[in-house]
Formats: sequence, C-alpha cells, structure tokens
Amino acid sequence: MYFQLDDNCGELSGKKGAYLTQGKWRLALAIVFIFIVTAGIGLPLFSSSFMAGHDARAAFIRVLGMWEYFGSGQLFVRWFPDLNWGYGGPVFNFYPPLFYFIAAAANVVLGHPALAINLTLFFLWWLSGVSMFFFIRNYWGGWAGLVSAVAYVYVPYHAVDVYTRGAYAEFTAFPLLPLILLSISKLSQTRRAAWLFMLAFSVAGLFLAHNATCLMFMPFVLLYGMIVVARTKVSRLRSGFMVLAGLVLGSGMAAFFWMPALLEKAALRTDFLLHGRYDFWKNFLDLSALFSWPLLPSSSSANHFDGIDFHIGGWHLMLAAWTILVLTVRPRKWSIVWPAVFFCLMASLALFMNLAWSRPVWDKLSLLHFLQFPWRFLVLVSFAISALAGVWLTALPSRKLKSLSAAFIVVLLVISGMHSVRLPVKEAVSAVPRNTQIFTSLFVGEGEYTPRWIMRPPAGPALERIALAMGQARVAQVSAPSKVESVFAVQASSPAILVANVFYFPGWHVYVDGKDSAITADPINGRIVFPVVPGEHRVRIKLELTKVQFWSIVISWAALVILLCCVWWFYKKRYA
Repeated sequence: MYFQLDDNCGELSGKKGAYLTQGKWRLALAIVFIFIVTAGIGLPLFSSSFMAGHDARAAFIRVLGMWEYFGSGQLFVRWFPDLNWGYGGPVFNFYPPLFYFIAAAANVVLGHPALAINLTLFFLWWLSGVSMFFFIRNYWGGWAGLVSAVAYVYVPYHAVDVYTRGAYAEFTAFPLLPLILLSISKLSQTRRAAWLFMLAFSVAGLFLAHNATCLMFMPFVLLYGMIVVARTKVSRLRSGFMVLAGLVLGSGMAAFFWMPALLEKAALRTDFLLHGRYDFWKNFLDLSALFSWPLLPSSSSANHFDGIDFHIGGWHLMLAAWTILVLTVRPRKWSIVWPAVFFCLMASLALFMNLAWSRPVWDKLSLLHFLQFPWRFLVLVSFAISALAGVWLTALPSRKLKSLSAAFIVVLLVISGMHSVRLPVKEAVSAVPRNTQIFTSLFVGEGEYTPRWIMRPPAGPALERIALAMGQARVAQVSAPSKVESVFAVQASSPAILVANVFYFPGWHVYVDGKDSAITADPINGRIVFPVVPGEHRVRIKLELTKVQFWSIVISWAALVILLCCVWWFYKKRYA
C-alpha cells in the first residue's frame, strides 16, 4: 500500500502502488513531527523536578507506593500499608492504576520517581497526538490527521490536566479515545486479528486509566460501533461479532480492577465522594467560562475552580465551526460526512452536560453523581472538537493547497497554545518527603477512599503494631514476610482483646494458631479487633483476596486467554 499524508479520503485510506517504503517514511516523519510539536508544550516535563499541581503530590505518593508494594504480598497492588500514618488504605482497589503502573515501571529503569512521572506524562501526551493522527487519517487523509493531532495535543484541557490539576489518571485516557474508535473502524473494515487485539487492549486500558472517562465515553463507543458495523457492506454479522467480542474481552481483561471497585464500594464512606465540594450541582460551568478569544487567555473569572481555566480553546472552536460550515455548504460523500456528524453530536452533548441546564439529567441518572465535576465532560469536548479541527481540509482542491493550509493552521495552534498555557511551579525532589515519610499524610485524596468503619481517624501514628485493649497479654513481633503480612507471638495470662493498628477492610484475616479468628472493626477508629484466650499463641495478620477480587482476576485471565486463542485462530486461518 502506498501511504501518504494527503492520500485520498475514504473509510480506508491508501491505495495499492509501488511506493511502500516511501509511504512508511512519510508516516514516520509525521510521527516525528508530532513528537517535536508535543515537545513545544511538554518541554517542562524534560526535568527531574516535581510538578506542583493540585493532585500531583498524591500522584507522586501513588507512584512510589505502586513501585514499593508491587510483588510484596500483592500481585495487583490494592492496599497501601504505610499510608495514613501506617494504618493503610485501599487506594488501588478503587483508584485506576494504569498511569501509576507505567510510571512505576519507568522508575525501575530511571531510578528517579519525579523524572519517571514527567517522562510518562510526555509519552502519553505524544501518544495522544499519534493516535489522533492515525484515526483522523483513516477517514479524511493525512493532512487532516496532522492538523487534528496538533489540535489534540494543544487543546487547553490537555495542559490543564498536567500542569494545573495534576490529574494524571484522567490524562492517561486521552490517547485511548481515538485508539478505541480507530480499532473499531479497522476491525470492522478488515476483520483482522491484530485490530481485535488492539481494540480489546485499548478498551481494557480505558477501564484501567480513568473511571469517569470510561463512564462518559463508553456510550459513544457503543453508538460508534453500531454505526460502523451497520455501514459495513461485506460480512456485516461477522464484523459486528468481532467488534462486540473486542469490547467484551477488553472489559473482561480489566475486570480485576472494575469489579472490586464497583462491588466493594459499599466498604467506603461514600459521603466523602458525593458531598461538600464534590456535589455535582456546585460544579456546573457558565458558558462564559468555556469560551475565550484566540491568542488571549480567558477573560472570564466565572467558575474558575482552584485556578483552573476551563476555556475550550478559541481556535479549536473556530476550526470545528469552519468544518461544519464547509461540509454544509459543499456536501460530500456520506462516508466522509457521518463521522463529522458523530463528533458534532459528541461535542454538543458533552458541552451540554457541563452546564446547569443539564441538572435534570444528572438528577435522573444517579450514577453520574460519582463523576463529581460536570466539567469532566471537557475530556469529550476536547476530543470531539480536535477531531473536527482538520476535516475542512478535505474540501480543498489540491494537495499543495492542503499542505500549505495545514502548515499555517499548525503554526497558529502552536503559537496560541504556547501563549495560553500556564506553566507549572516546580519543586526539587528533595522538597518532597522520601521513603515511608511520604505516606504519613492522613487520607490522601481528602478521604475519598476511607473505609466506612472509621468514624474518627486516629490522632497520630501508632507506636506499636498490636495494642492491648482488654485483659492481660504480651505481644512481640516475630517476622514480616511482606508488607501486608505480619507474624506475632502473643502470651495471654487472661482472655484478652487485641487491636491491630491496621484499618479494617474486607480481605484482612487474623489467624490465631493457624485458625481464622473472628475479627471486628473498632467502632471509633476502624482498626482490626480480635480476641485471644489465655495461653501462648502465634498470630498471623494477613491481607488476602476477597471472593470478588479472586473471581475478578479469574475473569481477567480467562478473557486474556480467550483473546489470545482468538488471535491465534485468526492468524492460523489466514495463513493456512
């Protein structure tokens, strides 16, 4: 196939020819160009300094926790034993782990957590542009893809997530949105195993990247999938089955995370998630907060939340509007127009959900309350208007005019984006507490992962791992096989009640002389309480998988095995 940046539009770009090598070089140059453009706005990330965003310090703690606890009694890190003054917390039982797993892996290679976080952010930023380029190129050609890729990289909310909010989990979802839609298109068109594999892993990645974005985006994924399959001219039933299989298997591979997060959320104090500053009705935006003039920062201070500038991007809106006008005035083939209509629908609905006018919808759909901030829909607004930004190039009559226009728009987007971005305040890594001291902040995330048994948090760190609450006994720690397992020798001269200075949560077990002992939660501080009878005992306190966690892992492995078998079967059938 001969690929080129300005190849003919259609649902499958490219045409057969004798210039495969030249086409690949052009694609490589486009990818390198996106890297250079991303470096313009992501230059502060090439640093070993700590980026001081709203949630950046909590993210730093999570990365170090993922790095320190992986394999130490937990195959999938769910519990942070040193968090909250050493009482622990179920962070990754509910918080999406993908970014932190990648950054922790980078930290193993680089040996510097702040640098690992920064380079992971830059990689994801660049990957966002690359995935957008290939997705848009699939419908509207390479020059449209390049403009949309630069628009996506420089969309204001992208920079807000990194430099202002420190919302690294949400940021991780950005490259996955175009990748999922691209995989659906290619799978429906080609029915190749590679795209089934890509679709399943990108869907799994979205589940593991950010809960809220997954909840917002998946209805659009289903709608897009139905449209693409309906437009398939050959083997429609087979295409639909493969797309559905990719979505189901991707969801299944991520079940080890989302099933416990959904089914065990009753173990949390959800009042922290739904009240106070997290009440959705307190966080609607005004239209004045969303729009700004190009090359100027937003002039409105309305709805600025903790210094966040919510403007969508003046040039992005103008380019999207120009695309709509061009496609309306100069009608083209429906195969080219319908994706633009789809993105117009996505942008309109997502924009509507940011505004107080959508309050009845939020009231009706209680699941939306867990999004907390209606302005999270800016992720979808940013994605949709960036996708539309380059479509108008398809109406230009010549390749030369397309390339010149694309170059002009790219320069315009880069200049305006660099002008409006708010660069972060940097801190030296030495200013960030190291080792176990970093985990002494009580309830990182303002209590959003607080076990429901905690009515009043402890006043400070515990002086000993096990305390005597009633009776007479002596306790000595024998060993600690892992971060979530400790062994003690207990000598009780009378019936005694012992308190383990660990927050009670499903999965914790206390074995007294090898037998699973009945445990309860301290009604005030939520610590683990268990009895012992007179005599000498060997007490083992250990975190194990709950039934939900165990079966969710089984489902994830089963989905992965089924996916690999499907891929193997398709390849075997193709090359037989």
